[in-house]
Amino acid sequence: MDRFLELKNISEFKDLINQDKIVFVQFTTKMCHPSDMIKGYIDQLIEKHPNVVFVKVYVDQHTDIASEYNVTTTPNFMFFKKGQKLDEIAGIEHNQISAAFASLTD
Repeated sequence: MDRFLELKNISEFKDLINQDKIVFVQFTTKMCHPSDMIKGYIDQLIEKHPNVVFVKVYVDQHTDIASEYNVTTTPNFMFFKKGQKLDEIAGIEHNQISAAFASLTD
């Protein structure tokens, strides 16, 4: 299952993160092995949090977005609401991702 929205441009990205709901962004590349490793876990989060918008940004295709948000490693995860970055996690840290979801969605 892949319920991630994939973006066309930075304008669409900014529209999404400015919503009045939690937006979870995964910054990755097509060849990011750690992103493949965490896919099952992310799928569980998608099922558990239907009110969260899940967005995937391929940094090799959207260098403008990656640059603006200082993404230097993948995977990198960010949470936004109303245009504000609420949290950021670099790497596949299940505990940190779970803690962020718990604090931001409850």
